[in-house]
Amino acid sequence: MNLYISDLDGTLLNSEGKLSEYTIGTINEMIENGLDFTIATARGFDSVKSILEPLDLKYPVILNNGLFIYDLKKDQVFKEYSINLEIANNLLEDLSGYGVYPMVSTKAEEAYRVYYSGIQNHGEKEFIKFHGQSSDLKFIEVESIDLKHEKVLSMFSIGKKEDLEEVTDYLKEKYPLEINLFYDIYSKYYWLEINPLNASKGAASLYLKKEYGFNQLITFGDNLNDLSMFEISDESYAMASGNAVVKPKATGIIGSNDEDSVAKYIKNRRMQKYKHKEEIS
Repeated sequence: MNLYISDLDGTLLNSEGKLSEYTIGTINEMIENGLDFTIATARGFDSVKSILEPLDLKYPVILNNGLFIYDLKKDQVFKEYSINLEIANNLLEDLSGYGVYPMVSTKAEEAYRVYYSGIQNHGEKEFIKFHGQSSDLKFIEVESIDLKHEKVLSMFSIGKKEDLEEVTDYLKEKYPLEINLFYDIYSKYYWLEINPLNASKGAASLYLKKEYGFNQLITFGDNLNDLSMFEISDESYAMASGNAVVKPKATGIIGSNDEDSVAKYIKNRRMQKYKHKEEIS
């Protein structure tokens, strides 16, 4: 049994950040005929629901780069991770030493919040403007972030590569956490994301593989945050339009995200499999 997992932005979604009618129709038809397929994305609850609504997904999806495993049908978190409170406060101190003031995602009494102390650039402004309208997340601006009573889920900062690269390297050396710096194709800014240990696309994908008893894991992606998923996959495929660092790490390279390449690859693979079976019989 094969489980197929696809990234969204730059992979399954086109350059407009949408699912094409071809991809929707093709994926749904294959799911109806036995395809086991789901999603692993950097996106959170608020932005992913409307995008994935047209797909008839039967399995939980991976959100926030592995921070959550989420059941769309039940609108329920299947699994989530958190950062130790003491470590979280140490992170804030270290980040501020580099002039970086992150947004902090927390959970208290089943309510999800994002705290931030001022807006650092246009990328953060647009992010808050877009996601601040969500009913799933409450954005709260504070003079300084004081972490005492809430579960800390993750931290992230949006900025220029040169402003975030040094602190990223420092934190990776100091903390046993999932710490990644990657480029956002829409905002044109870099994201420094700090997640709990084991909260990665790779760990979440492996969890789904084992939880549902699949033999093979086949994944698709385009960016640095997909590398952990590629590393544990039986087969992985990078987009021709993807990050140059990612492509050599993949089993193979398929077309661009504007060519419905994921849907076409899976469809052709399944057609070849059935043709082979017919030839044997």
